[in-house]
Amino acid sequence: MPVVDGSGEAPGEVGASPLPHNSERTAIIVCAVICVALAAVFVGLRVLTRTKIVKVLGWSDWCILVALVRLSWVSASTSKTQQTPLTSAV
Repeated sequence: MPVVDGSGEAPGEVGASPLPHNSERTAIIVCAVICVALAAVFVGLRVLTRTKIVKVLGWSDWCILVALVRLSWVSASTSKTQQTPLTSAV
């Protein structure tokens, strides 16, 4: 039996809802978009600096560009996956 506080509700049930709209999916997508955008800005600044000042892109710059493309692809594909609650598989 769960411990009940003075309000008559169990501590884990405050505001809890089994509905699918009450998920953290939107927050996760926003966080992923912000992280990819920040990474793109910093990689863009690095590439701009390397091409304008150093005038050559090294192998590390190409690896960073490949990693940025992969990060963008993984973030986009993750946000498109179907949201399936663990409890519905039972």
